[in-house]
Amino acid sequence: MKKNILFLMNSPDVRGGGELSILSLLKRIDRDRYNIIAVSPGEGMMSLKIREIGISVEIIPMKRLRYLNIISLLNGISRLLRVIHIHRIDLIHANGSRCMIYGGLTGMIKRIPVIWHVRIVEMDRVLDRFLSLLATKIIVISNSVKDRFKWLRNKDKIEIIYNGIDIDDFNSDINYKDIKKEFSIPINDTVVGTVSQFIPMKGIEFFIEAAKFILERVGNVKFMIVGKGVGNNGYEKWLKKMAKDFSIDHEVIFTGYRDDIKSIISSFDIFVLASIGEAFGRVLIEAMALKKPVVATKSGGIPEIVVDGETGILVPVKDSKAIATAVMRLIAEKETRDKMGKTGRKRVEEMFTIERHVKEIEAQYLRIMG
Repeated sequence: MKKNILFLMNSPDVRGGGELSILSLLKRIDRDRYNIIAVSPGEGMMSLKIREIGISVEIIPMKRLRYLNIISLLNGISRLLRVIHIHRIDLIHANGSRCMIYGGLTGMIKRIPVIWHVRIVEMDRVLDRFLSLLATKIIVISNSVKDRFKWLRNKDKIEIIYNGIDIDDFNSDINYKDIKKEFSIPINDTVVGTVSQFIPMKGIEFFIEAAKFILERVGNVKFMIVGKGVGNNGYEKWLKKMAKDFSIDHEVIFTGYRDDIKSIISSFDIFVLASIGEAFGRVLIEAMALKKPVVATKSGGIPEIVVDGETGILVPVKDSKAIATAVMRLIAEKETRDKMGKTGRKRVEEMFTIERHVKEIEAQYLRIMG
């Protein structure tokens, strides 16, 4: 008999790796064993893509903590109780703290097990302690995120499950020449790129500073920054001004939002992630799956993905010179680039596939529901 799982989302939009990982999971969950009903706080790209998978989505407003009041909380819980009753829900899977407030309290009322899936490093202190009491199981995406709960006495309550990708979607025969042509990059130029949300935590300014350092010493190199800001993003404007002030705005290309990320990364020779804080770094496993050597900071969960000296080079946080030195080494050593790229692909195949991710999630469902 199928089990019914209520999947709660924090965001109605696809903002980054967290949402992409949720979509990958929902696509692959065994529909012969599990019936999924999703709840989103609003309409957006996330709810649209979930419906495209063939999963029904209920819209229930779930206000952020800063705007939360007793009336909105009770209204949200009341509507969740109705969904649970109609669909005879057996388990709640809450993806984020905001929806866990609603899902955890609803699960407590109905005596339904609740999984709290935590994808960020930042602590919520008192809220973390409260929500952990409501959770049957806490799934974290890295050891770095697990450290958020180091005060928790019951260590068996936490399970580390790495995000995964569909490895078949990341083959080396992806065409990248059209990307170089689109941005007028000479075919023989070296391309160093990053893919990121435009938020300060991503440390993009250190990537730009590293670009300046490199361009003063090495020729025929282009730098691509892929992504966009959220709303009226002053950070993005500041980054573009920085590139202009450094007189490297012709060599540093801001592509804006792209939905052809695999082709974009395929056009890179070297992938860089300059994050100041990173819970996991899904884009790193995408780059490694495409056999790209990576230069990344020793931040959060990144060292759990990148093996220093084997699949890439790890550098200190906020150290643009170290980023530049690592990139220049890889520019000069094509053999090292190729070797790291192949080793990175193998590591993704062994540790970060969507098949492994789904298998481990479903194992938790079985343990919890029996």
